[in-house]
Amino acid sequence: MKWSICIVAALSVPARAEVTAKEPALTGNVLVWADAQLYLDPSTSGPYVKVGVLDLGRDKDVGYVVPMKVVSTVSNTSGDFIEVESTADTECAWWRLAKPEGLDTVRLFVKREDLAPVLTKDFKAKHKDGTSISLQAGVAVLGDKVGFNRGVVPVTIPAASIGIAYTPHKIAPVPKPVKKFLLDEATDVKVLGVDFKLGPWVAAAATVKGKRSMVSIAARCMSAVISAPKERVHKGVAINQELAAGAAAASRAVVGNTSERYILPAGTKLTSEKGSHVVATLETDREINKPKAGARACSEFVITKDDPYVDSHHTVDASQPVRTLKLCAEASAMKTERK
Repeated sequence: MKWSICIVAALSVPARAEVTAKEPALTGNVLVWADAQLYLDPSTSGPYVKVGVLDLGRDKDVGYVVPMKVVSTVSNTSGDFIEVESTADTECAWWRLAKPEGLDTVRLFVKREDLAPVLTKDFKAKHKDGTSISLQAGVAVLGDKVGFNRGVVPVTIPAASIGIAYTPHKIAPVPKPVKKFLLDEATDVKVLGVDFKLGPWVAAAATVKGKRSMVSIAARCMSAVISAPKERVHKGVAINQELAAGAAAASRAVVGNTSERYILPAGTKLTSEKGSHVVATLETDREINKPKAGARACSEFVITKDDPYVDSHHTVDASQPVRTLKLCAEASAMKTERK
């Protein structure tokens, strides 16, 4: 699984339009696919950030989503856009878009079709074979599948329980297993009477039931008891994981050594280089390079994905991708100070 962040240059940005009448305005939180384009302005011709690349596609990379809070809904000639900002928590995902240093938050636009279907109410089910599944609202669902970390688990959920937006709620952390049971790689398992493959997986509990082992698995906002051949489950064995530390956040761009300092003060509202939508507001003064005559005053910001659960069992690049985001203000907002 390869992750990247890329910035695409803007050419032109149409004026912001009114809320679309085709679809109801969304409220609450949404899940944005990791490979979605997040635009700085409500236009497909403007600059965008792409947080990730899904090697297997959304259908098989179920769960690779970013939780975002809905700010507004916008419609124009480029289509329907949802204005979103990063959440304070990872919610039911594994990571989130981190707030760049010096900014209050980042408000971006995403196409409605790049929002993942999400469970809008809690779901529980049990089967006569002893298997079960429990899911909380906020879990990504696609084609009767949910993503238990890197594993894809089949589950049929009523359509009435699936939507586009959900109400955020407090998420309990996944307890680390005291006793460890290793499910072998690509094991044929069952849940709710459906066969699928899962593993390797480190489970917290497993009990023998005839020729089968009932294995308890858990991830963010979800848990299940699956049935596996008992010879494919091993007590006291775990997967050794050594994840390199994330790449250090890039420092601010070096400002030329001159007799004057050029500063964008705290409270300055920032847009893309050519757009008008306020992407973020400065929380602190920021020293910049002197802009060219007639140009906007701009600065580059680090944008990363915040992954506090790198020790959980799922596949991500150990090194966090670090790229820059160019945000600007009118040159008249800039202050000049003598050194």
